[in-house]
Amino acid sequence: MSGRTPSKKRNFLSLEHHKLLQTLFLVLIIAASIFLLYQYFAPLQKWVTTIPKTIRFPYGLDYGEGPLLDQSVRLTNFENIYQADIETPPYTITNYPPGFPALQTPFVWLFGPQLWYGRLISVISIVLTGLFISLIILKLTKSRIAAIFSGLTFLILPYPVYWSTMARVDSLALMFSVAGLYVLVADTEKRSHRLWAAILLVASVFTKQSYGLVAPFTAFLFLIKEKPRKRAFEFAGWVALMGLGLLLILNIVTNGGFFFHVFTANVNPFHWDIVTHYKDEMINHFGLFFWLGGLYLLGGIWYPIRQKAWWLTAPYFLTALLVSIAVGKEGSNVNYFYELSAALALLVGSLIGLSGSKANYRWVQLTMLILLFFPITGAIHLTMDEYASRHDGRMLHEYGLIKLEKLVGNVEGNVLADEYMSLVVTAGKPLMYQPFEYKMLTYGDIWDQTNFIESIKNKEYDLILLYDPQGWDSRNARWTPEQLATVEENYRVHRHTAETSVYYPRP
Repeated sequence: MSGRTPSKKRNFLSLEHHKLLQTLFLVLIIAASIFLLYQYFAPLQKWVTTIPKTIRFPYGLDYGEGPLLDQSVRLTNFENIYQADIETPPYTITNYPPGFPALQTPFVWLFGPQLWYGRLISVISIVLTGLFISLIILKLTKSRIAAIFSGLTFLILPYPVYWSTMARVDSLALMFSVAGLYVLVADTEKRSHRLWAAILLVASVFTKQSYGLVAPFTAFLFLIKEKPRKRAFEFAGWVALMGLGLLLILNIVTNGGFFFHVFTANVNPFHWDIVTHYKDEMINHFGLFFWLGGLYLLGGIWYPIRQKAWWLTAPYFLTALLVSIAVGKEGSNVNYFYELSAALALLVGSLIGLSGSKANYRWVQLTMLILLFFPITGAIHLTMDEYASRHDGRMLHEYGLIKLEKLVGNVEGNVLADEYMSLVVTAGKPLMYQPFEYKMLTYGDIWDQTNFIESIKNKEYDLILLYDPQGWDSRNARWTPEQLATVEENYRVHRHTAETSVYYPRP
């Protein structure tokens, strides 16, 4: 009799483990499918209104898409997108390194200035990021279950789902970053792997400069735990040498403009209430992730966890959490949670993979699956209720945006715009002014707006489009009071369409 009890217990445990695996896997598959459907399959709008045709939508989904497309257009004409002189038009700021605009340039040559290929790059980058996360977990834990769940978790988190729909730099930067970590963990002993990992991490930094901390720091700690430790310092030397070398070259070629645009021009004020808002959102929907992450982090310090994944997941989670506080910078958005989303996915895989591939420790995996079920379903709930429908309003204004597109195309001269700057670029016109960036420079005493205001007085712009959505004072968020007053004095409202006021010069 004593020999049957453990057998029954193991069979029961195995059955419950199998049922929970099936349930959670089905939930994740359905949720991850929403990510893919959200991007492209417009015919489903007939039945599911929260799945817009994001890739193919020809108009801007975000303020930042237009300037990035304009930079790609200027690169095709071999122009300097980091001009050192900001006192003469065009008044544009290139906030990021050239990685993403440079990748778009072949598409500009082939198809002209359009938004779909930038969005396609973003979506592919996010899918590849999920794949690399899975491969990292598989390599470190040897658990296929943990690997699958980690990759799917990343694809259901609200911030990658929402932000990957836009032609912005973040998805590509994250993909390079996570790919670099995978190449490193795949074989730390091979020098070629370490070198390629360093190249990929530098590529991520020169796609978005804020990616210079989390992944490089994590890679260094992951290497330094192994002997010979000189590999870690050699790796850090490669990253520093390539990074500083590229910085120096770009700064020389642009006469100091690169450093100014990418670093000096980022003078946005910081607001803690924004951080608090997102902190409450995460805690309310998937706060257990962070409690488990804290326990996992401390567990490896106070009670050594015999898991190789801890040396990558723990530092990545901690530094990503710290970096995410930068969301409080005015003008920032949920793209600052990209690395934190990757960290949460790695955490899910590491926790499920604590038992490794050993069947004897299935109870550990079962416990983790039960605990993780709640924050995973909470994340899905937030994705579907809040973020998956954020572009619906923009899609409803498509008819009005068609009118705006015609108005922009019909004028011969220059056009000023804010939210829909992409209309100016896709019409083949130069982008003359980025209101939010130059408002920040004005308030930071870096730029004098006198000449620009004079150009408005002289009616040098044939058309001005000011975004006026309900519930948000977009005008005062992006333009200075002096600029708005000058527009009202010298221009008149012709119509209001797609939540945008259309101004023509007064007679």
